[in-house]
Amino acid sequence: MIITCQETVSDVGIQPFLEEVMMFGLQLLLLQKQSKTILLQNLKRRFRLFMSKEKTTVFLKVICWWIKQKMDNLFFQDNSQIYNINLSKEAYKKMLCYCNKAHPYETGGILIGNYSQSQTIANILQITPPPKNSKHAKCNFHRGSGGLKKLLDTVWNQGLYYLGEWHYHPNASSLPSGIDKNQMIKLSRDQKINCPEPILIIIGGYKDNWNINARLYVNSQEIIMNPK
Repeated sequence: MIITCQETVSDVGIQPFLEEVMMFGLQLLLLQKQSKTILLQNLKRRFRLFMSKEKTTVFLKVICWWIKQKMDNLFFQDNSQIYNINLSKEAYKKMLCYCNKAHPYETGGILIGNYSQSQTIANILQITPPPKNSKHAKCNFHRGSGGLKKLLDTVWNQGLYYLGEWHYHPNASSLPSGIDKNQMIKLSRDQKINCPEPILIIIGGYKDNWNINARLYVNSQEIIMNPK
């Protein structure tokens, strides 16, 4: 089905519309059944301008497949609906695994992924465990940098790059501390990192009581990202 979709897109030259499809998918996840029907009908009319009825049907099946695959992902959006974060379920599961392993000490790593063409969706596709030279304590964590440059150089060739940080607050709230905020603002200004809008993901709690928080830092301002 995916191959058919890619061939269809290639045939009609509508690659720029894939991002719009993703936004439709995000909306579909949030809407009621009646609204979803209307949205799909509108999407079908738009794509029939570019492809035959048969290819439109195939494309819509792929969209539905995509939505099903994304259902377990974690989505975050700011109040103004300008910024969006898509945290893959695989990356989230790895976070919980590292948190469980480190408990009762703090831990963390970096976020790796890419952005949509419009730069409004950040896709967190990978996360790292704490580098070996990291320092862990019950109420403090200093992420080391050992091995990260080599890793980031490798994923760069795959179209992936540094998106921000993640860490764990064991048996505590996932809200960022003042230290967390200041560190992220400092990172956003670091020209060596070259990530002016870094993301911070914090996991709090333990085992059956996990909680998660997402923040984005833009122009030295903290933006709250709400789960969807």
